[in-house]
Amino acid sequence: MIKVEGHYPEDDLMLFYLSYGDDLVGLGGASDPIFEINDLGVLDLNQENVYDYLKFFCAFIDSEENNEPFYVIEGPQCEFLQDWSKHQQTRATRKYNGPVIISSADKKDFRIESRVMHCGYLFDSKFKITNDGEVVMTDDESIGSI
Repeated sequence: MIKVEGHYPEDDLMLFYLSYGDDLVGLGGASDPIFEINDLGVLDLNQENVYDYLKFFCAFIDSEENNEPFYVIEGPQCEFLQDWSKHQQTRATRKYNGPVIISSADKKDFRIESRVMHCGYLFDSKFKITNDGEVVMTDDESIGSI
């Protein structure tokens, strides 16, 4: 992340980059840069890191409808909820027991069920993540607004 400070705080700009080797690739809401890096064969997803990959992927991919990212919430300690009041954190995680991660028998893909926040709304969502980093939301159920 590179922070470019403006004259006023509201003018500050944060730019995010993915580094590999000596190169930097800008992350601006499209999946193409992430997939290009994944195509290099450097991605090594497993049961221990696939959830972090899902959180990263969703945070840096914008929705086609409104250019807003998806925030995957693992629980009350989630980094996306840290600036929220205890009441808001409780509302965001009510009736949520944390993520469920299931890997296929051949370890080539994963299924994840998790809470997701998008545009002020909460969803219980299901994802399929392939070993080469493709992420597909296969189902979601609206929980309500924040």
